[in-house]
Amino acid sequence: MKNSNIVMMALIAVMAVACRNPRNISMTTTVNSDGSCVREVAEMVPDPIDSTAKDSVMRTSAQTYSDISEMGPHTGTMLSNEHISADTRMEKAFKWFYTEYTYTESISTHDSLMYPGLDAYFTADEISFLSMGTPNIMEGMSGMEVLEASQKLQDKLENYYNHNFLDLYLGTIAKYYDRIENAPMSKEDFLASANRDTILKHCSNVFEASIVSNEPEGKFLDDIYKSNVFQKFFKENPECSKEIGEKIFSGIGALDNIFIDYTLVMPGKIRKSNIGSISDKGTLHYHLAAENLRIHPVTIQATSRKANIWAYVVSVLILAAAVGSFMWKRRD
Repeated sequence: MKNSNIVMMALIAVMAVACRNPRNISMTTTVNSDGSCVREVAEMVPDPIDSTAKDSVMRTSAQTYSDISEMGPHTGTMLSNEHISADTRMEKAFKWFYTEYTYTESISTHDSLMYPGLDAYFTADEISFLSMGTPNIMEGMSGMEVLEASQKLQDKLENYYNHNFLDLYLGTIAKYYDRIENAPMSKEDFLASANRDTILKHCSNVFEASIVSNEPEGKFLDDIYKSNVFQKFFKENPECSKEIGEKIFSGIGALDNIFIDYTLVMPGKIRKSNIGSISDKGTLHYHLAAENLRIHPVTIQATSRKANIWAYVVSVLILAAAVGSFMWKRRD
């Protein structure tokens, strides 16, 4: 029978994610021309007074910062999620008749939650597209071409998950390798790329074969090596199975089912941004799925333009003075 520790962990983790209601958070950032800002967060939560109430209540919070750079470190606290952090900054460019403001916010998660080694499987543009939707690598494609390109990305993802899990699986077993009696190869050969290629040749989905399958833990390895040592090893060393399970599910619950409706208000009207959509009122709106932060940090950058009314007044006065001086000289 399959090791009960890892099966139970898998069931608990899957059920927890499946049953938990999504967190839909509204976050509005208002940037002022003097570099100060206000961040407001709103979220529907269960009634804190009456736990039996079916209706939720709106929980809101707002914080004012004298400088934009002070806001970023408090992002996780305001979102009630210590796994999310941000870096915020703004630059101003004076253009006489108007001033341009460029706001940048980079939202990220802990390195421990990031999917490792993505750059070995995807291009930089593909990683950014998977996380933020930009650049649009499918722009200009026909419907059939989009389907084909999407399938290729899906295949790459499955290949990545399979290889990444295999590295985790073999690496954890290697920590206990001296406990395997009559091991079919040395620890070095077990971790070598040739052995990895052998496993992948016989098993297209290592996670399913090792974790999801109803077969005893380690059977698929015994089938490959024509042995029975791995089933015996897992039966006698349940702590190895437990460690594998903990590594697999350590990220579940940290960022899943968290969705942030992000709104940015800047001096004047936002004219361009690298992400999201700009409303007629000149504000930026972006829908962020926090799970995407495990693929790549999300950078939001927007540029607004605010007219300098005083510059127009001064220009008119200078022009009027110049015309008046010219007319005065002509009269003389």
